[in-house]
Amino acid sequence: VDPGKFQFAGNKDRRAITVQRISVPNVEPIRLLSLNEKFWTPNMRISSPKIIENQLQLGALFGNHFQIAIRNVENLSAEEIDESFQALSDNGFINYFGMQRFGCTNVPTHVIGEALIKSDWETAVNLILSPKNIDDDATMNARKIWFEEKDAVKAAKAFPMRNTSEKRILFHLAKDNCSSDFAGAIAAIPREMRMMYLHSYQSFIWNHAVSHRIEKFGMKVLEGDIVPNPLNKSEPIIVTNENIEKYSIFDIALPLPGSSVIYPENETKKIYEEILLNHGKDFSSLSNKNKLIDLSGDYRKIVVKPLNMAWKQLSYSSNDEQLMLSDFEKLEGKELELKDGPLKGIVVEFSLPSSSYATMALREAMRMETSSSHQRNLSKRIKLESEIVNE
Repeated sequence: VDPGKFQFAGNKDRRAITVQRISVPNVEPIRLLSLNEKFWTPNMRISSPKIIENQLQLGALFGNHFQIAIRNVENLSAEEIDESFQALSDNGFINYFGMQRFGCTNVPTHVIGEALIKSDWETAVNLILSPKNIDDDATMNARKIWFEEKDAVKAAKAFPMRNTSEKRILFHLAKDNCSSDFAGAIAAIPREMRMMYLHSYQSFIWNHAVSHRIEKFGMKVLEGDIVPNPLNKSEPIIVTNENIEKYSIFDIALPLPGSSVIYPENETKKIYEEILLNHGKDFSSLSNKNKLIDLSGDYRKIVVKPLNMAWKQLSYSSNDEQLMLSDFEKLEGKELELKDGPLKGIVVEFSLPSSSYATMALREAMRMETSSSHQRNLSKRIKLESEIVNE
């Protein structure tokens, strides 16, 4: 089966056990099931194939349903936990972009995006090629070759295959008369990678704008606010004195800056202007028609309320103990066996619209740090403590 024929509605988190619908044309269901015997990993399975009329399309989904285990909450009482999750269910959370939107290295992706917005191609190239705190030895060596020897071909060949952007940049710079063609080097990057940097910068601006908006006006709806129009995305509804009673904060959206959005005709627009000014830009700089940095923009709800939310508290004896079953394990008939112990955990599930972050919902409920670096360090600490206890 040609991999290019498979269609899906959206990407899933890499660090999760995920389930999603995928479609492929002109393939019998029995043939799809036979792939289960050929996968290179036992961690991938196809189940329940059926005939449908139309292919799935990217973006054609409501959102995602999450089931998440939270460990080591011994410092919280049962009442505090219930109150926190009930408040999240009732009031929702500010719809921030999660930390994973900005990468997990010492060079955040939005910083590269900002350089692209400024058409500062050389800075963008240097940021992409610069050392990262998550580099393995091979990647670190390749970066060292570039910055110490400026040998583009040698450095490109030293990068592992997964470093697509770095390799393409360097192979372009190695061409005749291209050693300083940084715009061409950026153009050599896969478009989805360029857009990732740009979208990260959009998200950075949006996060700052919504923080200032909430700090200044709380959950109040203002005249001039924007309500996304489900019938015509390009013509949002404007809140006026006549219709303001129809809307709550759950209806209001802020723009992700770009060439095809409008801004609220109220104090919120000034918030955007001030943020952009602090970055040496204005609205026109985000409407650049350069094909490398063309951003149309979008609208994003300020506050999101989780749907189908439920949670339960449980006790367990070891941090190696499994607190919930994946759908695959349920299909296999596996049963969860928890041993009662001194440790406390929570299993929570809820649904969110596409592009809303479960980490931000949990941060609201638990008031905890959700960056990937913090979670990695926390996992290491818990593992170390478990080893000490078991010695």
